Amino acid sequence: METIFWVQQLVIVHWLCVSETFGCHFILLLVVDEASLGKSKAKCVCSFLQELNDAVKAKFVEESPETLIETNPSFFSQFTLVVATQVCYYNAHNSYPMR
Repeated sequence: METIFWVQQLVIVHWLCVSETFGCHFILLLVVDEASLGKSKAKCVCSFLQELNDAVKAKFVEESPETLIETNPSFFSQFTLVVATQVCYYNAHNSYPMR
């Protein structure tokens, strides 16, 4: 028996604005135009993903994941799956950042 899973809701957490320097952010190359410059990356990507599938509820939070982890760690407990990339966190026993 095959089980099919699908995304019903997603939340993008990001605190920076769109700039002309995209770096390795492939998705931004697809969604950014001149009107997006200076706007929230989370909002722009969220809007694009919503256009791809309007059955998915897409939301965004304009805050850094590190800040959320530090100030509101229970924020993440509402999710079944959390995917995080390039997040810097601090070891509880040491003061140096870890990747």
